[in-house]
Amino acid sequence: MIEGTLPRWLGVTLCLLGAAWPMEAQEGAFRGEALPEEVAEDVLALVNDPATLRFDGNGRIPVGQLLEADVAVVGGTLTIVGTLDGDLVVLNGDLALDSAASVTGNVLIIGGDIIEGDAQAIDGLVSIYERVYPVSLRDGVVQPRPERERERPGNSVAGSRITIRGGNGYNRVEGLPILVGPVFRTSGDNPLEVDALAIFRTESGFSLDNVGYDVRVEQAFGAAPRWSIGAGAVSDVVPIQTRGLSDLEASLSTFLLHRDNRDHYSREGWSLSLGTEFASFPLRTRITFRAEDHYSTVPGGPWTLFRNDEEWRPMPLVAEGDLELLEGELEIDRRNDPDDPTDGWFLNATLTHGLGGDLSLPAYVPEGAIDPIGPTEVDPRFTLGSFDLRRYARIDPDSDLRLRLLVQGSLQSDPLPSQFQSALGGMGTLPGFDRFFLDCGARSMTVEVPPRGEENPARPAFPRYGCEQTALFQMQFREELGWRLDLSPDDEDEWDEWHWYPRVDLSASVVAFLDAARGWSKVPGGTNSDTLADIGAGFFLGDLGFLLAYPLSGPDQKLRFFVRLQQRF
Repeated sequence: MIEGTLPRWLGVTLCLLGAAWPMEAQEGAFRGEALPEEVAEDVLALVNDPATLRFDGNGRIPVGQLLEADVAVVGGTLTIVGTLDGDLVVLNGDLALDSAASVTGNVLIIGGDIIEGDAQAIDGLVSIYERVYPVSLRDGVVQPRPERERERPGNSVAGSRITIRGGNGYNRVEGLPILVGPVFRTSGDNPLEVDALAIFRTESGFSLDNVGYDVRVEQAFGAAPRWSIGAGAVSDVVPIQTRGLSDLEASLSTFLLHRDNRDHYSREGWSLSLGTEFASFPLRTRITFRAEDHYSTVPGGPWTLFRNDEEWRPMPLVAEGDLELLEGELEIDRRNDPDDPTDGWFLNATLTHGLGGDLSLPAYVPEGAIDPIGPTEVDPRFTLGSFDLRRYARIDPDSDLRLRLLVQGSLQSDPLPSQFQSALGGMGTLPGFDRFFLDCGARSMTVEVPPRGEENPARPAFPRYGCEQTALFQMQFREELGWRLDLSPDDEDEWDEWHWYPRVDLSASVVAFLDAARGWSKVPGGTNSDTLADIGAGFFLGDLGFLLAYPLSGPDQKLRFFVRLQQRF
């Protein structure tokens, strides 16, 4: 047993439990909603004690094994088939007990439950708190997430302020979108959150003619599960796809290199949503109704550090008009650390169904033609799905394997509106190929859009964005090199005084990866892609990566170098 830390933790727990059980085998377990703050410090001390045997992710005590130690499990499921002679803490995970399992000590489960077997196999006290306690793993130490707000019961105001922040990043349509406005939040376990933000675009200078807005209201209620209901109104410019590329990476590429790696469209409308989160299982769901007007966008003239005199890449046409959508999202996150996972599963699945509206593709003149085509009506009743499954598996303490399968696209045989199509290529998805290389022929030619009034002169454009369906498989092996340069403050207790100071953790690692993808088109004149694959390797310092990739197929087989500011996935 652990000297010093464990008795204080156990004493506090006994005070909370009172006389709930006799000190003998338990028929049930004490259940609470959230881990008391006065207990959390001692729990983390036990988890981080060098004498504690800790599993960061899933663990197992096999049949016939007697483990004499105090055990902690962080972000995974512990399966006991043998015997544990010691105390057990399961933090943000579950406990599975075989019929032959035995635990002689006390058991504390936070953010999970006993998913197999029952407490009869446990001789000591059993305490289960349903709500997940957010933690992060830094330098091998499990600690509360710095951004975690310590909420207290009640309905008092937790905070209101005026915020100024960037939007979706520097891009060729808006320049830098700046969001300004009040943010309001009540305290308690079920807060009310209100954001009322105006969007100022540097591309428009100080003009108020092109100001957007983003207003959101959300009220949480309930405990297990926790529900939330929200409403919103927006008038903004959004990227068609962001898969694999962060806002910071996209912004720097645009600002420094005159290379916008995203395409955009504008929308204006309102939404209603209902969501839920489960304390005992890392499951999140949300259903949203949206009523919006969609429009194509035109590249502006934002300033860039290099190549500022070059023309911007044309924007694809999108289906314009009003559209009503119903979206459903399900996410299961069983990773041991969402910021830098080394073990666990992740699943995100979405389903989008067009309920109706009035959409049409703007008129355009093909290359070599005189007369325009269109406007062309687009069916607003479509069904779109996305399935993102990832597996993170630790091979040994210094290496891990990552696998990802991303399938997205139409669930029907009809073409999709351009803003719901998908394209792959570039460092976010297929780094061995140019951006949008897999687009089912959408960029094989440019067309001219006739002028629409004095403010909308004729311009070049692509007739659509990409494929109706795409599939992407990614695999990566990572090996930690065992040394790091950590420039963050040393004393976590002083972090509040250093809130302005960036966390800089330059731990060194090497990676090797393989990617493969394919796309399918349902548009007349569109082409299905061949299967594309690339391989590569690189070196990371924290999230700063220097990588090389080489395509295994395609017409332009050459080595490509790129820099990442985040892990690949």
